[in-house]
Amino acid sequence: MNATPLRGLGPTLSEPCAVDGEAISDGTEIPKHGVPDLAFIKKNVPIQDVAAKLGLRMSGNLMHCFRPENHQHGDRTASVGLNRKTNKGKCFVCDNLPFSNVDLVEMVLGCTIREAIEWIAARFKVPAIPKGKHLQSREQREPFSRVGLGGRLENIVRSGLWAYLHPSERAILGVLCELSESNTDSLQISYRGLMRFAGVRSYATVARVVKQFERICLLKVDRSVGGDGLRNCNRYVLTLNHPVLHDLMASLYQQQHREIEAEREIRKDQRRRRAACYYR
Repeated sequence: MNATPLRGLGPTLSEPCAVDGEAISDGTEIPKHGVPDLAFIKKNVPIQDVAAKLGLRMSGNLMHCFRPENHQHGDRTASVGLNRKTNKGKCFVCDNLPFSNVDLVEMVLGCTIREAIEWIAARFKVPAIPKGKHLQSREQREPFSRVGLGGRLENIVRSGLWAYLHPSERAILGVLCELSESNTDSLQISYRGLMRFAGVRSYATVARVVKQFERICLLKVDRSVGGDGLRNCNRYVLTLNHPVLHDLMASLYQQQHREIEAEREIRKDQRRRRAACYYR
């Protein structure tokens, strides 16, 4: 998820940081030192507010895309949906997956993940990670691709793609993985059947999810017509080894590790500053 930086748009990276030691809405005090809590930022700093700070054009619950060169008429009609529930955005033209508020800052300003985290922490009340807390769990150190081990969803989970999926996408993917034939990775089922097993309530949701899975090359759909001239139930073939899907998962896996490294760099920087003050 890269983009050409838009110069002169909104505040710059060099503006001063927000004051430390203030309290956020739940009463937690923001420490004077520490690593900004990235999980808190992604969940609790509204992406709409971040977009406003960046000076991006809003239109109700939609935002005009910051990549106008990809759109007809420079995205005259807003194409980016901002989901308040998931706190993520997605352009209906440019993006295969939704992006977070940190991703948005990184793409618009053309900066690193570390600079994006610090940019948000400078403008919103963000608590620090508790002292001594590890920045990376042991599970995250494992490579996402382990041939012959685990189930069909293991690589999707380990790469971080599972976390990016909408709950309805996870539900339908789970059904497809569990009910498909083991030798062909395929399943013939109606929309109503997918709705029943996945707990999805509308045909439109199933159609949207299937289209999204096709777009990221996770699924191939056979929409053939039967011998009687009537349309059969779709046959869905999981394409978990498709190179486009693997490239996407590799990109998300690397993104996770860049975020971890950014947090580590911030922590090292703060340690060096404290040491320099101590020995003066």
